[in-house]
Amino acid sequence: MIAERLLYLAKDSDSPREPIRVAIGAPYDLSTAEQTELGVESACEVYTGPIDGESTRVYGIDKVQALSIAIAEIDMFLVGLAQQGVLFWENGEPYDPALAAPLPTDLSDAIRTVFRK
Repeated sequence: MIAERLLYLAKDSDSPREPIRVAIGAPYDLSTAEQTELGVESACEVYTGPIDGESTRVYGIDKVQALSIAIAEIDMFLVGLAQQGVLFWENGEPYDPALAAPLPTDLSDAIRTVFRK
């Protein structure tokens, strides 16, 4: 992992809190066969959800784009979670999703279609 954050989600400020992990794996080059098949050169793993959750692979034309898309994926995930309840930092302070900068909806849909397999 090159970056990881642990937050907690609750229905409201008085409800039990469920741990939520978001993390990004280091971008890497795809095999030649994958590059040919997918039309991109790089990927990285994105972890969103429960502590033991599975990863999703996101793709980019290079490692920088793969990393940028991974960050955008996490931002969108956290904004969506904040609409379902209240997010908290590990120290108990409320997490403010307004500080995240998600991609515009039309752009994020295009990215999901093209770069997420």
